[in-house]
Amino acid sequence: MKKDEYILNLFIGISIVIWGIIGLYDGVIGQFSIVRFCSSFLNLCIGLFFIFRSPIVKSGSNFSILISIPSFLCGGLLFKMAHPFDTWPLLLEITFVIGVLFALISFLYLGKNFAIFPSLRSISLKGPYRCVRHPCYISELIMTFSCCMVHVSFYTITVFILFILFLYLRIEEEEKLLSNSTIYVNYKSNVKWKLIPYIW
Repeated sequence: MKKDEYILNLFIGISIVIWGIIGLYDGVIGQFSIVRFCSSFLNLCIGLFFIFRSPIVKSGSNFSILISIPSFLCGGLLFKMAHPFDTWPLLLEITFVIGVLFALISFLYLGKNFAIFPSLRSISLKGPYRCVRHPCYISELIMTFSCCMVHVSFYTITVFILFILFLYLRIEEEEKLLSNSTIYVNYKSNVKWKLIPYIW
């Protein structure tokens, strides 16, 4: 790995780890919320994946990065709109936790190939990646859906629809980049579904 890439990964990773630790501290010492606790623990894990991920083989285009940003912003906005966490119905708390657990499982199988923007590293072929090509995005859908359903309004529904739209574009851009790998092309022929089995 190039030195500048390593330093960037280290800086981003440590920043997210600190953010996760602060969230865990607030969630445990302050008023406990399973949603806050799980999202903070997920951030902590994401930070560690950043620190230990493998070098980039091929970066995504500037367009692919730009088209990915709105889905992050929409997801973050839905999470913000879902405050306060202590008002969440139990069913939505359970749904959110399922999304976090599925994200962690997907990230573990992704391992050092972890990325948040389209980029080509190695190809993960095991675990949930044997069923769909982008299981991490299923977990994002589950978590953002939970946030949307806490306070249903015109605004939350609109943001959720925009999230889905930009997630679709993000997946399409990622597919174009990953298809530069012959391993991924063969993988696509075996795993037909991008996100939802028998649908898409």
